[in-house]
Amino acid sequence: MRALQRSIIVAQIYGAESGLKEIFSIKDREKLEKYHLYFATLGEFYAQLHRFDESINYLKKSIELTSSLVEKNYLYDKIRQNKGRMR
Repeated sequence: MRALQRSIIVAQIYGAESGLKEIFSIKDREKLEKYHLYFATLGEFYAQLHRFDESINYLKKSIELTSSLVEKNYLYDKIRQNKGRMR
């Protein structure tokens, strides 16, 4: 969890590409793959890089993993925003 938080901080300081590198360098990353915020973070980073198809795929995975209706609605909104940017 701390490594994911670190990647967010890195992205805020150095940009989404650096944040992705930080995430993909996490040694026990497979443990994070059960955590919806892992995929939401990937979705956000890819959106920042204008890689909207990849962003949408990760956001959908995040939706599958969360039981919170509020979070699902937020993620659906992010997907709609990404689809709007693709045009």
